[in-house]
Amino acid sequence: MTGVSHFLWDLEGTIAQRSAPACERTLAKIADLYVRDAERFDGEQIGLFDDVLGRLTAAVPMAAKASLADRLADLARSPPNVTRALALDAQIVVARPMLARSRQLTDQDLIEAAVLRGPEHMAAICERPMVSELVTDVLVTQGDGGVRRAIAANAGARFSPLGKEELLERSREDDALQDLLGARSDLSNDEVRRLVALAKEGARARFELQLVVPPERPASVAPVGFDYAAAQDHLGRISEKRTLSEADVASLARKGAAAEAIFAVALLAGLPVSLVEGAFRERDDARVVVIGKANNWSWRTVRALLGMRHPLLPAPKEGPLDPPFDAISRSAARRALLVLNGPNKSAAGRRGVRADET
Repeated sequence: MTGVSHFLWDLEGTIAQRSAPACERTLAKIADLYVRDAERFDGEQIGLFDDVLGRLTAAVPMAAKASLADRLADLARSPPNVTRALALDAQIVVARPMLARSRQLTDQDLIEAAVLRGPEHMAAICERPMVSELVTDVLVTQGDGGVRRAIAANAGARFSPLGKEELLERSREDDALQDLLGARSDLSNDEVRRLVALAKEGARARFELQLVVPPERPASVAPVGFDYAAAQDHLGRISEKRTLSEADVASLARKGAAAEAIFAVALLAGLPVSLVEGAFRERDDARVVVIGKANNWSWRTVRALLGMRHPLLPAPKEGPLDPPFDAISRSAARRALLVLNGPNKSAAGRRGVRADET
């Protein structure tokens, strides 16, 4: 038996006689020794360290346990029983380093920690660089919204068909989860189509503004065959003098200068002209509203754009913003713009396709 083994055997017999502060100091020294030479120890020696560290850990305060967990979490050969005990500790400050980083923990260990300890421990598991389908099934079905969003954001997480189904269904009422699922690369085409359908369903419901307009309004008054070359030239001359702004959009819309207004919207929003024109040709106001809100434009500007589409729409009144419009967040509008325009057009918008590419 080596000197290390003799030392550990002798120490084990004296632990019961030590005070808590003495045990804490001894724990730090033993941890130093183990971390320094972990790769050299054989199975018997690791077992001895495991036993001694386990007994010392039971006699020290939470802060000392947390410190030990942080030191052992990144070791490929951490003492197995101590590792598991720290991972299952009821205090998340102790358990988190192990749950998030330890390679010693098995899927069963992680599942047990998730089931026994709850959301905080589940959230720590979501931080692991890789999470298997067995574990994500538990996180998705038994975790709360924060856990589901955290695991959906983890590119190293793998999901079973059951897990994906649960995430998609839960995303029906969770915009942030929809965004996270949409950014993943492991969804099938059918799953992507379902996600887009769910997002559209929610976005259209949120962006129904109940505008007071005559029921017999036309689908669109925008003429066919806009002269965008002239519009580009006109806006180019303005840009030579100053930066185009929301005020220009509102002014052009109030004048009924459809081609110039559409081209200006496309430039400022970073969207293709064809996409913006399509929004103005629809009976549904949703896309125009979403474009305006996504760019943080005022309700008066959006009303001016809608007024260009619908001449019978009353002019916006002086006073506070329309309450439904004001309640929509800019981030929600950006998400809705992606889904309302469909997957292909949304992708173009995210790449920054501009008006001059039409």
